[in-house]
Amino acid sequence: MQAVHAEFHSDDNTMNKAEYALFWMNAIVEGSVKFGKPLNNAPGWKQEMKEAGFVDVEEKVLKIPIGSWPKDPTLKEIGQVQSIQEAKLIASYTPGIFSRYLHWKEAEIQVLMAQVKKDLSNPDVHLYVPVHFIWGKKPE
Repeated sequence: MQAVHAEFHSDDNTMNKAEYALFWMNAIVEGSVKFGKPLNNAPGWKQEMKEAGFVDVEEKVLKIPIGSWPKDPTLKEIGQVQSIQEAKLIASYTPGIFSRYLHWKEAEIQVLMAQVKKDLSNPDVHLYVPVHFIWGKKPE
């Protein structure tokens, strides 16, 4: 199984410059819980697989950058693609969750989405999301 853990991180404290993005992520997670489809449950999946009887359960967590800030060419390319993915995610998830479950008005949602996209495109902000990869074997 794999999933993005819905939480922004940075290793150099630049995420403090992305206040709208941080607010949005916390709110989208809150709304997803109210919707009944929490976006931040991947960290518990390894234990849940063990409890379900899977054996040799392993987990790897990768830091997936958002934007072209990484110096490593491969991570830079991944970050560029992830930036596109985040923009699409913002446009598709935000209106429904914020209007139906957080009771925001359309104009407020549009303003916030623009602010979040601006934060995420700031080259001085070095955000990443943890992506969990969990696998195991069915017992024999």
